[in-house]
Amino acid sequence: MTGGPGVAIAMFVFFVCEGYLPVALRQMTTLDHTPFLKMSWRAQTSVLLLMPIALVEARLQGGAGWSQYTQTATSTLALFGGLFSVGASWVCSFSLLSTSLKMTSLAHATLCAVGMPPIFLTLYSIVVKREKPVPLELVGVVLAVGGIAIAVQDAGDGVVTIAGDVVATGSALASASFGLCISHVRSSAPAVPIFNFQFAWSACALPIALLLPLLLGETDLGLSDEPIDGHYAGGPGLFDWATGAYWPQMLFLAIGMGIVCQASIAYIVQAVGPLPYGLVMCSCPAGSALMGYLCGNAPLPGMATVIGGTIVLIGLAIVLIGNDSREKQANLTLTPALSGRGRGSDKAAGFSDGAFAYSASPSGETAAAFLIHGDEPDIAPPGDASTARYRAFDA
Repeated sequence: MTGGPGVAIAMFVFFVCEGYLPVALRQMTTLDHTPFLKMSWRAQTSVLLLMPIALVEARLQGGAGWSQYTQTATSTLALFGGLFSVGASWVCSFSLLSTSLKMTSLAHATLCAVGMPPIFLTLYSIVVKREKPVPLELVGVVLAVGGIAIAVQDAGDGVVTIAGDVVATGSALASASFGLCISHVRSSAPAVPIFNFQFAWSACALPIALLLPLLLGETDLGLSDEPIDGHYAGGPGLFDWATGAYWPQMLFLAIGMGIVCQASIAYIVQAVGPLPYGLVMCSCPAGSALMGYLCGNAPLPGMATVIGGTIVLIGLAIVLIGNDSREKQANLTLTPALSGRGRGSDKAAGFSDGAFAYSASPSGETAAAFLIHGDEPDIAPPGDASTARYRAFDA
């Protein structure tokens, strides 16, 4: 498939949704929403939203597809453990992003938390997996790290803090872990429909999301009284997301990020491949900074942040282009050996260059595996650490 007006619209929708996410989280902070409570509300609404969608999806596809992966106690336990690790990684990533937005500027929080996972995953593939990088990847990593070093020169201006940037970088590290976990688990259950898979790991995250705010003393089980001047004396309750005061933010997080953004990314990846999606993702921190300023809840970034942030985004784009180049070379080498068919027959079966990566399925045929990175689906080789590179932060 080729690009067109539909792809351009999908890219714009994705850019707006992903860019507005940190702004929405910052707005919720002004209503006394603590980081882990925001995470808990997101998890609760996600599970409730996904449940009917997963049921309809299973009915339309003749089943949820879990039975073939849970035939023994060992396989069931392994699958559940994997789904739990995905949920735990997401909880850490989302909570740390929310925390960093209270500690440092919106521009710095998004630059570190949303932009840095591809860098960590590239370093993982080089250092841990001993994969040989292409020169573009190394150039991109150096530029991104150098850009961060320039951007932190704005620390001490009363808005940017080193501690906040470190927390945001921790969110990026958790996001990278999330991508690796979900890549591994998804490769072990490739026949499960997308929304059923997403509902499963979201449900595994829910117990953690419910307990943490209570254990940390951020909230209680009751519903709070009406706010006075927009603030709560004891903070909002664990289930206050259901009250009308929070519907705008919760509708955006649950529907805007959970459905609209996901559908846009799925369309982009299937139409033109994962690289354009990754490149649009690189620009989202700039969009977040601009939207935050226009919405009145964040100042314009300082000059060091503008210069350093621009260098970081350029470095991320170069890294993703290098990733794409290396993976295409690997696919050209592996596809004929794994499937017994040449690239020509893959195209005839509906697979396009760059949009799908291949692996041997249990039946011996070439198969494309959908992997979900947060709320957004991507297409990549099962079990490969690089599958998480085209990642958008789940919200």
